[in-house]
Amino acid sequence: MAMTLLDYIEGSTDGFQILIRDSPVTQSTGTFSSLIGDVAIRVEHLLADQFARRGLDRKMAPIYSQMLVGMVALTGQYWLESRRPKKEEVCAHLVNLAWNGLSGMEAKPTLTLAARRRAEKDRKLVKGRELAKERELAKGRELETDQDED
Repeated sequence: MAMTLLDYIEGSTDGFQILIRDSPVTQSTGTFSSLIGDVAIRVEHLLADQFARRGLDRKMAPIYSQMLVGMVALTGQYWLESRRPKKEEVCAHLVNLAWNGLSGMEAKPTLTLAARRRAEKDRKLVKGRELAKERELAKGRELETDQDED
């Protein structure tokens, strides 16, 4: 999730700036807040399953999903302005904090090969969705053009 958001920020800087400019994080509605809320809901289901497997209270999954998604989103805003450290390093530190917590943080975190593969798979999925949307829009424009010509 972290790498996917950072990839989006890097590839669609103007779009991300519009999202955050038009929708402060403190508002419960709006483009950016709605997007982050949608992501948190998806993360919530993943966390609930993991909580159940580990004997933790599933009812706490919603608050933890908000924490994790908020941490990534706000770090993304910060990184948008500074672009330092490198994206992969930012992602490694996000995962380090989320996975290990403050008491178990590693001094020099790195992404494992498995994490890099998951991030690459996520990037490809997002790219595929974007291409599908672009194709749908193009088809819609073609239909409108054909109808206009008739």
